[in-house]
Amino acid sequence: MHNRILTLAFGIMMFWFIPGQAATTINFMLKQVDHAEDVAQAAYIDNGKLLIKAAGGDPNFDLLFQQANETMTIIDHSEKTTLDVDAVKVETLANQAEGMMDVIRQQVASQMENLSEEQQQQVQQMIENMGVGQLMKEPAPPVQPKTFKDVGMQKINGYSCQKMEVYQGNDKVSEICTAQPADMGIPAEDYAVIQAMQAMSQKLRDKTAKISAQMGQNVPQFGDTDAPGVPVQMTDKAGNSMTITQVQNGIGDVNLNKPVGYTPKQMPSLPQLTQ
Repeated sequence: MHNRILTLAFGIMMFWFIPGQAATTINFMLKQVDHAEDVAQAAYIDNGKLLIKAAGGDPNFDLLFQQANETMTIIDHSEKTTLDVDAVKVETLANQAEGMMDVIRQQVASQMENLSEEQQQQVQQMIENMGVGQLMKEPAPPVQPKTFKDVGMQKINGYSCQKMEVYQGNDKVSEICTAQPADMGIPAEDYAVIQAMQAMSQKLRDKTAKISAQMGQNVPQFGDTDAPGVPVQMTDKAGNSMTITQVQNGIGDVNLNKPVGYTPKQMPSLPQLTQ
């Protein structure tokens, strides 16, 4: 299940910028460099909840965020299960994994000192073949703060937005075009729902940054809490992009609750993650 969580997370990374509104549908288009076809999707917001159906383009997975208890629920229709994810559980797991990785790295480094160069290369190759080569590397340095460079106004699908280039140090990491919620017909109290979702995803990312970087994974975020307004369009460094195509009132007959009869699952334990 933990692998599916990571896959789902990477799949949904592009619409961290979906705004929230009670009884509102946000239609958007995903362009992914490793997919031949663009994916049209929608997010549904009502009464403090936000549901993304077929998250990341996978029809088996939905993502439900509840502002009241700051919980994200991963809904797996193929297995008929639900998994609640909150920051406390993730922090506990990340702290345990980080401590274990430090011990393993120290033990392996100590043993490598007594091996010949050829034996060290054999052990290193074995570690790489196991997919945990990052364990031998020291944690990456802290990420530099983001800065935003205004590059002018732009109109996208009828929405006027301020285009900005996003940098970390001298490295341009993305482009983003933001609009004010009111200009898109989004009430402030409803936009607060997506802001809460963005803040939670950022918190999860921060808590797992060390472990995920060492394992060659990164926890994606739903939004940049430093970026002002609603990102109408965002393009990352790799060329993946998300563009809001339309904001509509109402969500039709979409149900923003957990499916009845689905089996609740628990967050994976540390032994499960290391198997």
